[in-house]
Amino acid sequence: PVRGDIYLSVPDTYAAATISFFATTKKGFVYKFSCRAEPVDAQQIFITNPALAKSDAADWEAETPLGEAAVRLIQAMANNQIVPGYIIRQAAASPSRVGDLEVQLIAEYRGSGLLGKVIRLTNKSADALNITESDIAPRDSVAVSLATSTLKAGASTTAYLVGANAETQND
Repeated sequence: PVRGDIYLSVPDTYAAATISFFATTKKGFVYKFSCRAEPVDAQQIFITNPALAKSDAADWEAETPLGEAAVRLIQAMANNQIVPGYIIRQAAASPSRVGDLEVQLIAEYRGSGLLGKVIRLTNKSADALNITESDIAPRDSVAVSLATSTLKAGASTTAYLVGANAETQND
């Protein structure tokens, strides 16, 4: 997979309300972008073509047994890699508190049939916490992996969850 970066900086004196530009992929797809010119902090966005991604993800998932696909997805998430056909969304959600544990969604990997989530867990108590996979995973999860299962006070770890992509269950 190839990735590119575009950096835009708009001077305060720029008069137009939007900036428009085009991007062309190696496969010849052309995308037009129109961005509002507003004073906001730097942001990173990922752009995918859902029609192409769904096809690629469906092919990959169909060729791979479910357990193996889930393990490969967890490995890709843990190594911050791109999975062909998956839409990767970096989350900007605020953390939630569940007892002494702070939980924050970091990223989602959405495929045709599978959905992977990268979650940061932080111990907010004064004591060590033991976390098990069953503590954090929904009952219908396909695979779960914890980077560390014992968290000292104030420490964080990453959890990787893989389940069914509910958006495609009704297709």
